[in-house]
Formats: sequence, structure tokens, C-alpha cells
Amino acid sequence: MPRPESGPLWTNPEMDDRFSDAASVAENGWRQGSVLPPALVSLLIKERQIPATIIPQADFVSNWLGALLNPFKRASIWRRNASLLDPANDRWLVISQDCDLVQNDWNKEPYVELLRIRPADDNEHLPQWLTNPRDLQFSDPPDTKSQRFITSIHDRVLIDRRYLVDENPDRARTFHRENVRRVCLWVSRRYVRAAFPDEFNFRTKDVLGSLKKKNSSLYKQSHLLTGIYTLVTEDELGPEDEYDVSIWGTMRIRDFSDPEIRRVAQEIIDDLMQALDGCPGIDVVDCQLKSEQDVSLDHLHMWKRWDFDELSLRPKNKAAQVPPVQDLPPDL
Repeated sequence: MPRPESGPLWTNPEMDDRFSDAASVAENGWRQGSVLPPALVSLLIKERQIPATIIPQADFVSNWLGALLNPFKRASIWRRNASLLDPANDRWLVISQDCDLVQNDWNKEPYVELLRIRPADDNEHLPQWLTNPRDLQFSDPPDTKSQRFITSIHDRVLIDRRYLVDENPDRARTFHRENVRRVCLWVSRRYVRAAFPDEFNFRTKDVLGSLKKKNSSLYKQSHLLTGIYTLVTEDELGPEDEYDVSIWGTMRIRDFSDPEIRRVAQEIIDDLMQALDGCPGIDVVDCQLKSEQDVSLDHLHMWKRWDFDELSLRPKNKAAQVPPVQDLPPDL
């Protein structure tokens, strides 16, 4: 993540009474989820706290690998793939935690972390919610008819926190608090998400691909599930060995108590078990549907959330509502 280069604010803070403490950061209303005003973004670009361009990661890697032996092409590739920042339409979201943001000691927390979020083009349709650890699309306010926004995990920067001393957040372009929470959870999944053995992933790849198709029962009814958890060895097994797999699908308490909703959700779990049982080298020894109240923190020390979350918390029709913040499942 880019750190700020030397700039006008990097004077000696001990010699400048103006930066004796950070109380004004809190007084100005800066919190996690605040959006920087365009004028401040322009200043940060000018003073090299924020880069003037963003290079799409996939394009950057693929194009540069192809130009390694031709240095004359590199400059043109850079210019062609660089995405000029637009202070007027891009929104730079503060994702630093509140306590870090308003910390009174500059030396303890010299930086604030920002994430660039931009309006989606009509032809851009990236994964929604937490389905992809690198790219995110969401609507704000969080319903299916709202304006769509897109961000990349690579569009993060650290800036000098003292830039917030004389500035106020842009209150006209704020995001809904549910979206702020989801974005911050999504960023954390860059570092905290379950990892499975390569051999296990290889054996289940084709089946999981079929389960994600729009005509599958998991895709159509997966909004009934708040998570899918699995218990499987972390070892890389040989071709003659089988992975013994246990699976739990979790539901909200109120949905689990409804016999009809639970029946439909059980069919999803049954389909999942049948599909995995058809994988060579995979033996499903246990597959259950559970209420969230039956899954404890102690369980989650051993059970891993399976990272194909497009099977949960994703509205499948225009009438479906995104669950409120307090109703989101634990992210352990």
C-alpha cells in the first residue's frame, strides 16, 4: 500500500504547536466511513499523498509480463492502462478504525488509510458483497435499484493524518453505514479468510463451479443461508487418500424456526452433499443444516467458513432486502 512521500506536512511536529495533538480530527467529525471532500483529494494528489493514476492490477501484470523484453513499450502500456483519478466523482473512504483515526498522539498513528470507490460504468458487473477478495461492487443505498459503486483492494493508500486537522468530511457524498461496515469487512478478508489444501481445492473445483451456475438450487435459494462451514484436514493428501469432509450450513434463528424456509434450505444442503459426494477423493461424512445459535465460537476455532460466499447474503430478486447490520452473520 503506498505510503505518503515527503511533503509540506512532514515538518518537525515538535517544532509546530499546530500539531501538538489530534483533538481537532475528532472535533471535525472524522470517523471510519467518512468521505474526503474533492478539494482535499486534489490537494493530496498535488502533494503526492495520493497517486495521480491507478493501474488496474490484472492489466498491469499481464501487459507488463508481455513487455519485459521490450522496454520501448512500457511507457505506452503504463499510459494506456493508467486510470486517471477523478476527485469530483471518485470517493475516498476512510477505512481506519475510529480509535486509530482520532488517536491523540501523532507518533502512535501517523497515517490514515483510505480506499478509492468510484461509480460503476453501465457495462461493469463485478461480484457483489463479499464474493471476491480483490474486487467489490455494491449499491448505495443498499438496494437493487440504487447507484452502483466499484472498488479494488489495490486502490488503498495511507496519507498523513494531519491533513484532517483543518478539513471536514464530505457530508453530501456519504455511504450508508451498512455499506461502510461491509466494505471494511471485505478489506479485512484480504488477510483473514480460510485457506484449504491445494489438492482439496483441485478435487472440488469442477463441482463448485457447477454449483455457482444460475440454474442450480444453491444459486437460486442461497440467500437463505448465512454461511457454509467445513471441517477438513489441512494436509495435502496423496491421490490414494480421501478427504473426510464435514459441512454445516447456517441459518438465522428466525428462518430456521420456520418449517417451510428450513425445508427449502435443507434441500440446498442435500444438493451440496450429493454434489461433493460425487467428487473423486472426497467423502462427506457429515452434512447438517444448523441455526446460528447452535454454532459457538468454540466451533469456529476448528470449522472454516468456505469461501464461496456468493451462496449467501445475496438478493436473488428485486424484492429481496439486504439484511440490516445487526443481522449480519459473525465474520469469524
